[in-house]
Amino acid sequence: RRVHGTNELADVVVARSNAKKDFGVVLVPEGLVANIPEVRALIDEIGAISIARGGAALSEEDVKGHLSPWAFALLSSLPEFIKKELLMERQSDTRVQLSQIETERLLAELVEAELDRRKKAGTYKGKYSPVCSFLGYQARGATPSNFDCELGYALGQTAAHLANNNLTGYLATATGLGKSAEHWHVGGLPLTSLLVADEIKGITGKPKIPSARVELGGKVYHALADARPIWAAEEMYENPGPVQYAGPTADARPLFLKISDEVEYFQSMETVQRHLDIIREACRPGCPSQLLSVAAQSMSTLTNIIALFNGEPGSAK
Repeated sequence: RRVHGTNELADVVVARSNAKKDFGVVLVPEGLVANIPEVRALIDEIGAISIARGGAALSEEDVKGHLSPWAFALLSSLPEFIKKELLMERQSDTRVQLSQIETERLLAELVEAELDRRKKAGTYKGKYSPVCSFLGYQARGATPSNFDCELGYALGQTAAHLANNNLTGYLATATGLGKSAEHWHVGGLPLTSLLVADEIKGITGKPKIPSARVELGGKVYHALADARPIWAAEEMYENPGPVQYAGPTADARPLFLKISDEVEYFQSMETVQRHLDIIREACRPGCPSQLLSVAAQSMSTLTNIIALFNGEPGSAK
C-alpha cells in the first residue's frame, strides 16, 4: 500500500541519514488527504451516505453496500484509525472533519514500511523514529507579532467604519500587506458574494465559503518548489527565537507576502467596473451592429474563461 509522496519522503530520510543527519521536520497540511484524488472520491461517496443519514457517524458495515466497489476496496485497505476518522460524524457544513484525520500518522507509517523494505534490501541502515504532533491550536495561539497587531488594528477599524455606516454582513479586508501599513488598502466585501452551495453526489449542501487553492503557477509556490530540495538536504534557520518587538527582524513580513504577485484587489475591482461602464455606454440601443457583434463575442469568450476559472461545468452562454 503506497500513497503518492511516500517514496519521496523515504528518499529524503535516506539521503539525510547518509549525511549523518538522522533528524528532520516534515510539515503536513491539514487538508492533504482530501487532495489525493482517490481519497477525495472516497470522501465524497461517504459524504453522500452521511448526508442521507443526517451527518451521523458511520461504520464500515453502514457503507459497505452503498460505496462503489473500488471505493470500498480503498477504504478496506486503509489502517483502522484512518477508517474510523473518515467515517466519524460530519461537521455542521456536512464536510469531513479534516483536522481529525491523522494524515501525518498515515504518512509516518507508510514511510516506515518503505524504509523497512529498503533495510531488507540493504539500501538503508539509518534510524527512523517518527514523532507526530498536531499544531492546530498552537500555530494560531502564538504571541502576536508587530505585523499581526497592525493587521488586527486595520481590520478592527475597518469593521467599525462598516458597522457605523450600517454596512452589516460585510467582511473587513486589507490588501497590499507586503508593503508598510500606510500603503495598505482596506475595504469590505459582502459575505454573500463569497458563498457557494456545495453539492455532493447530487445532494445540495449548506452554503459555505470555499477554501482557497494554492496557485501552482504563482511566485509563492515556485519559490517553495525551488527551496524544497535545499531544505530537504540542509538546515536553514531563519527564526531568531521568540517573537521580536525591536531590532532588524521586528517588522519582518511573512515570506509569502514579500514574494507574492498579489494584484491590488480593490484597484482591480474598480478597473473592471470602469470597463463594464464603458461597454454599457457603448452598447446602447442604436449602436452599430458590428460594434455590438464584437462586444457580444468578446464578452462570451470572457464569460467562458471565467466559468473555467471557477470550475463550472460546460461553457457559459
